Amino acid sequence: MTQAAIVETFPFIIFLFLYQPNIPPTYLEMSERTPSKMNSVLWRANSIAVTCFLIVGVSGYLIFADRT
Repeated sequence: MTQAAIVETFPFIIFLFLYQPNIPPTYLEMSERTPSKMNSVLWRANSIAVTCFLIVGVSGYLIFADRT
């Protein structure tokens, strides 16, 4: 594993460590606690997170592309 690979994966690893503790409280707050409902919640939450990351990433690329 190269140093560049570690630097590239570090934000993803941090995101996973920060995301994991939120799952049990989210599950306990649900009115209907079933695995399928939790799966739906996780898919929606991940979709929102990916959309936000894509918007920020593409916006940053479009704004600063001429400076790199």
